Amino acid sequence: MATQRNTKSLAWKQYVASKKRKTAKGKIIQALIQNNNMPLNNRSFSAITGMEMGSVTRAVYDLLNEGVLSFVIKPSIQTGYKVKYCYIKDYNSFVNEEHSV
Repeated sequence: MATQRNTKSLAWKQYVASKKRKTAKGKIIQALIQNNNMPLNNRSFSAITGMEMGSVTRAVYDLLNEGVLSFVIKPSIQTGYKVKYCYIKDYNSFVNEEHSV
């Protein structure tokens, strides 16, 4: 029986195996990898990937539900309002797998 932890790692492994880099989800993951998994908000994703905010929001929401991303809530630098910053949950294990292959 799959536990919650197993299903989250399975979702990540399925994503890595599928190599879906041209989709909205793939662009979000690529943006995080290029920025060394530094937590980014939706506005930053939109600027980096060139996608519209609606597409970014849907992709981030889907990746959060699949368990690939996690988030922290911090105050925005510009406004001070609380903003959700996302990062790859199992990034360290992913980097180790990439370099060992």
